[in-house]
Amino acid sequence: MSKQRGAGGRASGLNSLIREWRAPHSKAGLSPGQVTTMNNLEWTKAEKHVARRAYDLAYERECRSIRAKVEQMLRADNDIRQIWRIHDYLSKERRKTDRKYDYRYSVLIYVFARLIGEGWITEVDLSGLGKDKTQRIKAIRSLGREDEVNS
Repeated sequence: MSKQRGAGGRASGLNSLIREWRAPHSKAGLSPGQVTTMNNLEWTKAEKHVARRAYDLAYERECRSIRAKVEQMLRADNDIRQIWRIHDYLSKERRKTDRKYDYRYSVLIYVFARLIGEGWITEVDLSGLGKDKTQRIKAIRSLGREDEVNS
C-alpha cells in the first residue's frame, strides 16, 4: 500500500501540516527534535545555582511589584470595601504567579523565556548558563515575538 495519495488526500494533508509545524521552529534555529527534547537538558551544579538565583530574583521582583500595587490601592481609596478589592487582586496575582513560577528543570527554559519577556529578569541574570540553554531561551523568545507580530 502506497503512502502517497492523490491531491487533497490524507497523506498530502499530513505532509502539509508537518511543513507548517516545522516552519516556525526552523526560523528560530530549532529543529523539531530539539523542541521535543528540551526537557532532556543536563544541568550542571553551577548552572543550577545560576538558575535558582535568577528564578528567586524574578519572583522577588514580581512580589515587590504586587506589594507596591497593594500599597498604592490602600492609599488611593479610604472606602472600607477596598479591602475586598485588594483581596480579589491578590487572589488573581497568586494564581498567576503559581502558574508561572515552576522550578522543574524540564520547564525552566520556558519559564526563563517568559520571565525575560515580562521584564522580571534579563539575559544578564542568566549569565553562567550553558550556551545550549541560552540559545534555547532566545529561540523560545523569538517564537513568542513572532506570534505577537502575527496576531
